[in-house]
Amino acid sequence: MDLEYVMNYLRVDADEDIPLIDNLMAASEAYLSGAIDDYAEKMKDSKFKSMADLVRLAMISEWYDNRVYVKNDRYDKVSTMIRSLIHQLQYASVEVI
Repeated sequence: MDLEYVMNYLRVDADEDIPLIDNLMAASEAYLSGAIDDYAEKMKDSKFKSMADLVRLAMISEWYDNRVYVKNDRYDKVSTMIRSLIHQLQYASVEVI
């Protein structure tokens, strides 16, 4: 997943958001890597990678859309949908060749 793909997904044309989106991409990768056992090994499976990329896009989109400081604890956590997808990835059986 590259920057151009993410910017198209977010429907962002402005170059001034590139540093923010780069940071969100790195943060989403780090988040999944920390949340899922054997993440690097599982990423070798194409089905797992497709699902992980979808989760990363959802995380990046949520963080990008809600980047304004809001004093509300619901923005301190990832959404229920994202949490559910991460759990599915955590317990996914993959065939790594």
